[in-house]
Amino acid sequence: MFSFVISIFVLLDVRQIKESFSRKARVPEIVKDLEKIFSELTKRLANYKDDNLPVYEKIHEARGLLSSIREKMPETQKTAIQSFLDSTDQQDEFKKNEDKCWNIYTKLSEIIANIKQLEKDIKWN
Repeated sequence: MFSFVISIFVLLDVRQIKESFSRKARVPEIVKDLEKIFSELTKRLANYKDDNLPVYEKIHEARGLLSSIREKMPETQKTAIQSFLDSTDQQDEFKKNEDKCWNIYTKLSEIIANIKQLEKDIKWN
């Protein structure tokens, strides 16, 4: 019985180490990519009235990156990322509304800031 309990603890520790390593490897790359998308999204939103298609492309690129990293994040970041994914799932709403796109932009900014802080924390682990 004792060895079974120890095995469970070892399994949980291995899982935590795997998640930590995965974050260390992926978070810096994703932060860099998200910052690039964010910068381009800023430029695209400034020209929203002339051509709004590039805005949607950048939002969907951010969605793809965030959905790929969501499971590697701690619970608080998972919730924020899922909220972003849910708010960008309704394409018809933000295709017709520039204010909705700016709202998405603001949420993305918050998520990037949170992930950057996590990246700093990871360096200490």
